[in-house]
Amino acid sequence: MEPQALSNPFILVFGGLILVVVLYFWNKKNQTSLKSRRNKTFKQRYAQRKKTDLEKR
Repeated sequence: MEPQALSNPFILVFGGLILVVVLYFWNKKNQTSLKSRRNKTFKQRYAQRKKTDLEKR
């Protein structure tokens, strides 16, 4: 690829849009997992840990 081809405004705009879409969905996924992790209480986490410990035995 020639260096001038990378400075084409259409390629820059298209690449920028792709970057924004990828960042949007990545952030959305991270926020969802963080929210589900944050909503658990100590009692729920303790029960889940106890359950996995029993399965390992």
